[in-house]
Amino acid sequence: MKFNFRLLSLPAFKHKTLFSCGSILLDDSENKLSSDALQTLLKRHTTSDWGNISRNLRQTNKYALEYHNSLLSCYFHPFAGAGIRMVIIDTHADRSQTVISVHA
Repeated sequence: MKFNFRLLSLPAFKHKTLFSCGSILLDDSENKLSSDALQTLLKRHTTSDWGNISRNLRQTNKYALEYHNSLLSCYFHPFAGAGIRMVIIDTHADRSQTVISVHA
């Protein structure tokens, strides 16, 4: 599996966030996410809408918010001409970095 990360520079969020994302790295080399899609997915992630994850992982994220552990979200997102792809967003425990990756 090859990763091709790029550092994102996004405008400040206009919504109230529950945590900082820190630096944002994106690997969407095969399926490009639009700026609007990135903003929407990050809004969901930073407001505790964790997407398509198990009940156990939701509980883990709830604990992680309180005790500063890693946070994980998973969303199924449509891509023009490529169908639905899984987008995973992972914020590090120290909130210094968030990694967004698109999977087939």
